[in-house]
Amino acid sequence: MKEVYKDIQRINKLDPATPALRLAKLFEEAGEFAQAVNKKLGRKVINESEEEIIELIKEEAADTIQCLLSFADSYDLGYSHFKDEFLENSHRPDGTLPEDVLAKIFKYIGGIVYRFEKNHPELEFQFNRCLSKVLTLTSYYGIKESEIVSKIAEKNIKWEKVVQKRIEKKKENE
Repeated sequence: MKEVYKDIQRINKLDPATPALRLAKLFEEAGEFAQAVNKKLGRKVINESEEEIIELIKEEAADTIQCLLSFADSYDLGYSHFKDEFLENSHRPDGTLPEDVLAKIFKYIGGIVYRFEKNHPELEFQFNRCLSKVLTLTSYYGIKESEIVSKIAEKNIKWEKVVQKRIEKKKENE
């Protein structure tokens, strides 16, 4: 995961997005993650198979974590702040209902927003709790941390291409 986070930091340096834009993207992806989980919980009409829904949860969890870490990088939080969250099998179902874990994810995103200022003493805690809850929720569906990290690595490649296109388009418009 350390290398994946380094990629996120490197791409962030290329991407002219502000912290507010990164936060807006986090909201979008967390909402898509919630939508995928709601499909699994039966709260949303589905056309997908069980396997497709699990894959969707994995994809959206990776997007959410990628955006969360991109936003965290805006606060100069290094990998050492998050490394303990990515230990294989460190997040397991704990008896809390999946919908309650999902609600806590948004509670911690709210905590991040509330502490939007740089160097707020609880900001690191909020980021870590949010990461932990996303990974705990995916573990309910048999998804391992390493699978999420692998997906984030794939998504970083795509994200970098999108950023390069934005940079090229900006140059063309100047």
